[in-house]
Amino acid sequence: CEKGGEWRQALALLAEMGQRRIELDVVSYNAASSACEGAGEWQRALCLMAELLGRGLQPTVITYNAAISACASGGRWPEAAGLVREMEQCRVEASLVTYNAAASAAEKGGWWEWALHALEDLPARRLQPDVITYSAAISALAEAGHWEGALGLLEAMAAGSVEGNVVTHSAVLSALAEGLPGMWESALAFLGEMQDRAVPPNDVTFNAAISAVERSGRWEQAVALLGLMRTLILETGVVSYSAAISAAGKGSSWEAALQLLAEARLAGVLGNVVTYSAMISAAEKGEQWELALAFLSELEESGLRPSLASYNAAVLACSSAAQGEHVLELMDRLAERGLEADIGLQSLFLMECEQQQLCDRELAYLQGLVGGDGPAPDQTAVAVSAAARRLASGRPAAAVHVLGPARETGTWSPAAEVLGRLCGACGAAPKAATAYAAPLPRQLARAPYAKELGMLAHAMATATPGDPASVCHAVDDFSEAVWASQSVWSKVSGCAKAAVLVAAVRRAPPGGGILEIGTYCGYSAVQMAAACPGVQLETLEVDPTHVVIARNIVALAGLSHRVHVWTGHSKHALSRLGVQRENRKAKHFSAVFMDRWGSQYHEDFAVLEKCRLLRPGAVVVADNLLRTGAPLFLWHVAVGEGEYLSKVVKTQELASRAEDWMSVSVVVPT
Repeated sequence: CEKGGEWRQALALLAEMGQRRIELDVVSYNAASSACEGAGEWQRALCLMAELLGRGLQPTVITYNAAISACASGGRWPEAAGLVREMEQCRVEASLVTYNAAASAAEKGGWWEWALHALEDLPARRLQPDVITYSAAISALAEAGHWEGALGLLEAMAAGSVEGNVVTHSAVLSALAEGLPGMWESALAFLGEMQDRAVPPNDVTFNAAISAVERSGRWEQAVALLGLMRTLILETGVVSYSAAISAAGKGSSWEAALQLLAEARLAGVLGNVVTYSAMISAAEKGEQWELALAFLSELEESGLRPSLASYNAAVLACSSAAQGEHVLELMDRLAERGLEADIGLQSLFLMECEQQQLCDRELAYLQGLVGGDGPAPDQTAVAVSAAARRLASGRPAAAVHVLGPARETGTWSPAAEVLGRLCGACGAAPKAATAYAAPLPRQLARAPYAKELGMLAHAMATATPGDPASVCHAVDDFSEAVWASQSVWSKVSGCAKAAVLVAAVRRAPPGGGILEIGTYCGYSAVQMAAACPGVQLETLEVDPTHVVIARNIVALAGLSHRVHVWTGHSKHALSRLGVQRENRKAKHFSAVFMDRWGSQYHEDFAVLEKCRLLRPGAVVVADNLLRTGAPLFLWHVAVGEGEYLSKVVKTQELASRAEDWMSVSVVVPT
């Protein structure tokens, strides 16, 4: 039974031996455990060990090896690690098999450090690592994306005269596939070297190579690899075709993706969720929203369970094509299947609600942010956010209506009070307002949104309602007192950065608005609006919770009538903003503040130029240049073709005082 992996029969025989009062010894339990090991029945293997101990028997290294191997097969690293520690405590000397099994469990559990440490520790235990040891460590490094370490171990194998096999080389190739997108050439070169090392690649090897080219969208190479697999009579399965289809999608060739899917079906390869998601994504990147919807519907009807990635790609396809109704419908279908939207999907949905003036639906969705796990905005903060949107769309009476329940239930806030006055609300005084406490306890500082909500509560409690300077001072104070003491990046462009920003936007040419990309909590928006009286400011933020917080900060400062906070990622919202301003015949922007991840600034700037959103003489300020880097953007505005005059300014982060850079660029009038 042990050799055949018939664990049920093995356990039945063990139980029968006990019933017939045949003495059970360690050998009997070891054989049963080994049968469980082969089937990955780690729980039963651990139960057998507990039963063995209960009979007063002492487990041997074979007992432990079987249990650890069963845990490795079941992907149970914590239990495997516990057994290794137990062996040390019981002074049972571990063998090479022990470490190989534990390293395999560590690989599956993502503990590449342990697998590497075990490999390095073997010589001190007078054990010599073999190909299995190296393969487990290399696979662990591959899973973690440490391709340099994987190649280093392959060289160490050669130096130690340990001959690698196809598993070892496939693991190295997987590590190269998980490396930087540009590693595909190295992966293909390594595939060629396997032939020179007399290690014939198998289907796993080729799948890793296809995955490597997929990351860079090199679909032609993916198709060539598929052809080579067929020539070598290797199985081209769903993994191979899914990766190739994904490569075609990333290479912006939805036609090639469609052809690959047809070939897969002709070969009898049935697609899985990954295949469909790759095809939907290819359609999205090819701006084929109808095709994306067709494949999503086919996936839903196939009996497979669509993943979040499937809906994400379909929603992106519809949103990019301005098919707002389909976006809303897809979000309903997502909810019906019990899938929880991530921030990206939430942002797209709320962006569509804002664009289509679906205020009630937006409010209902935002209210879903309240009452979940972890810190979240309260109902009044959500009501203020929704009321601010109604005011921005020219409906002050509707804004007052949304604020009504907070006034009646005693959950009134200073931000609600200021916003109500802006909307012309009057009448009986609200019931006792909610008491806003000082900063959140330190133990919550690392929880999602805890620091932002703590900052909002502090501003509500200490700032003078309707006074922008006082609101900014409250945020500065919270950053210095709480975030700096806990070494947390505040992400607020305060102090020296605020001074650079304010000085720049004040020198912007008159007649245009201000655009901010990356609202965060609204601090910079308040600073710029206060520095430029009468100027309209539009600001974009991808995170719905940050949007709610920012609208409350802006409302508290009394600026909701001039500062409009829009939900949406810049790559989706900027083009919409351009069309919107054209339709309203709105003037172009005189100032832009870019305050998100710097490495993507060049993408945002390309949209600003394409949509002609910048006025001649416009000032463009970019933050986080040192912290996150923005080489492509800086090259464009500082070197370029003389279209911009630019200067990089050395500044400090608020609270931490860490060095950072900002750039100030001026559009040269033609």
